[in-house]
Amino acid sequence: MTLIETKARQHEQTYSIDHRKLLGTHYTPDSVVDYIVNRTLRPYLESPDLLTNIRILDPACGSGLFLLKAYDVLADYWKKTFGSFTSKDAQHLIENHLFGIDIDEEAVLATRKHLIQKASLADAISFSFNIVVGDALCLRPFYNQMQFGKQPLLKTSFGKKFSEHSFDCILGNPPYVRIQNTPLEKRERYISAYTTAAGRFDISSLFFELSDYLLKENGRLGFIVSNKILSTSGTKKLRNFMLTHFTIEEIVDLSDTKLFDAAILPLIFIATRSKERFNHIAYSSIMESHRKTDTVQHTTNLLKLLKDSGIPSETDACVNGRVFKVRRFFATLPSKRVNVWTFHNERENALLSKLRCNSAYTIGDLCEKISVGLKTTADSVFIKPMTESFIKQHGIEKNLVFPLIESHNVNRWSCSWNSQTDLYVLYPHIEQNGKVIPVDLDKYPRAKNYLEKHRPQLEKRSYIKDSQRQWYEIWVHQSPEDFRQRKIITPDIASHNRFALDNNGFFVNGTCYYLILKDKSDIHYYSILGLLNSKVIEYFHKTTIGNSLYAKRFRYWTSYISVYPVAKRLFDSTRLVTQLVMNVSRLLNNPNVKECIDIENENDNLCYQLFDFTKSEIQEIETILSVHRSQS
Repeated sequence: MTLIETKARQHEQTYSIDHRKLLGTHYTPDSVVDYIVNRTLRPYLESPDLLTNIRILDPACGSGLFLLKAYDVLADYWKKTFGSFTSKDAQHLIENHLFGIDIDEEAVLATRKHLIQKASLADAISFSFNIVVGDALCLRPFYNQMQFGKQPLLKTSFGKKFSEHSFDCILGNPPYVRIQNTPLEKRERYISAYTTAAGRFDISSLFFELSDYLLKENGRLGFIVSNKILSTSGTKKLRNFMLTHFTIEEIVDLSDTKLFDAAILPLIFIATRSKERFNHIAYSSIMESHRKTDTVQHTTNLLKLLKDSGIPSETDACVNGRVFKVRRFFATLPSKRVNVWTFHNERENALLSKLRCNSAYTIGDLCEKISVGLKTTADSVFIKPMTESFIKQHGIEKNLVFPLIESHNVNRWSCSWNSQTDLYVLYPHIEQNGKVIPVDLDKYPRAKNYLEKHRPQLEKRSYIKDSQRQWYEIWVHQSPEDFRQRKIITPDIASHNRFALDNNGFFVNGTCYYLILKDKSDIHYYSILGLLNSKVIEYFHKTTIGNSLYAKRFRYWTSYISVYPVAKRLFDSTRLVTQLVMNVSRLLNNPNVKECIDIENENDNLCYQLFDFTKSEIQEIETILSVHRSQS
């Protein structure tokens, strides 16, 4: 890192954590900047005509790290192409080829200063018009004339230098700010200007659509963003937009590597604005591995290792004592019909294909219901105080309080709940004629007295009032009849499959999901529970959901659980089902940890037999799971 880049880094570090959160900024390491800039600019460096006319934009430039790297790359190729690179060439480069926008004026001033110092120029009069203060997202016009007229909201006049389809390359690290945390007026303007602004999204996703507006035909895009863009419902429109307007060339998922201080799990995205379509993309993943291996390649730069590797390749690499599985292969590009983007090599595709071919149903086919638990939106009233002693002290009527299962109560196979240490929920609802309604509080004077004390807090939940519901209701109350029957419960976030049978009628908190099967028999519940907790279904979950969190934890949502494959042999192999049911019965009633581990291994082997996996296929599944699992 040169002195100028060091100064740019130092400028970033002057921001407080709160200020960074407000701006949605997170630091980008040099290796990532270098990778994105080189990958994005590469086609323009092969032709003198393209090199001398290229226009590069960072629409959220911060202190200028991406533009500084772009300057270095262009200057290097300029010298190689033309034989020299003079101070006049340097001034020409920063005045005609490099452009930046940032909402933070101090960052803009810093970027101008750093680029002038990089080029060793005493002054650059016209350069100030290239690096400007403003909200780049407001470059795209909006047309809700009834409310806003037709003029973009700008902090400064951008001028013709930032006109539609005027850039060859757009690169950078867009700010990560949830739309609900932006001012209402700006939020509405974004929604009116961007077709992908739907649901719960963060504004970084809008920079893709902005790039379509600003890039020339065959212009190139290189961003680092959250890997949530591959999987969340809020970015479904964005994924379809990218398939329509861009040729996606490369995705690098850095997952939970913690290689730098980021508030997100980062992903590198390289694409070209083109209607040309390819069926495959270069996909890479870098994931920390706690699996012991004899062949490890030591490196200080994982992305350089990736850049230098061929396709396909798979390497165990060590950086500062941490081992990472680095994979690179060509993957099939998802279609618009797919809700979640996941990428698999040939071996994984073969395993997943075998799972699906040997399946008769999905879990969703066999369930009466798969749902999240209660969401009170006021846990400090309905849940957190509700210990057994608190309930007795306040005399709250017993037929309104129920034992509550939270994520920490869910063990593998069964739930643990203790009346002395765990919580209840105050549930002011009853079910009548199949409809859940609020209770008449006058019939429950002690509960009414307690809730009235918290009425101001509860009435602040405007969405309750807007829905014409009573002020003391739970927001997502589900059905009490759901909770009273036999069900299977899972935490909504876990490092591994952790499904538990509940025969005690526990109520379920919103930190968990529950499954009610159509067939209520012991055989069905036990065999499905055995399958859900098997390595084979954990493998399916972790390789198809496309959404991991920090510390190798995964979401367990209805949309993921419902598509789990259920083997045909679960319905036509009496021997396997009988053994599976016997094992689960033993696991539900066995406190001996060592014995349980042995029985779980038997259960895994039975489930592998259900899907007809060979020894080599089993080894492949368990190798991949060892990478996905946390050290704990």
